[in-house]
Amino acid sequence: MDVDIIRSRFIQDNLRRALMEPDKERTVRALRAFRNYFQWFEHRFPDGEKSMIAGQLASLEEAYARQIPSSGSNGR
Repeated sequence: MDVDIIRSRFIQDNLRRALMEPDKERTVRALRAFRNYFQWFEHRFPDGEKSMIAGQLASLEEAYARQIPSSGSNGR
């Protein structure tokens, strides 16, 4: 299996888990970490994978918008 596919699935699986995580602080930390990880490797993923991950990140960001302190950027 291609390493980029493994990375993509790793991000997607962990974002799915984060959506179900009852600990909101842990979810917010995971969201930040996976947003950064995705940005580092985004150019290596096929467009369909990018779209799925971007959608998952957007869902998490929307769900936890109040818990994520603004750092002067939109995180993208």
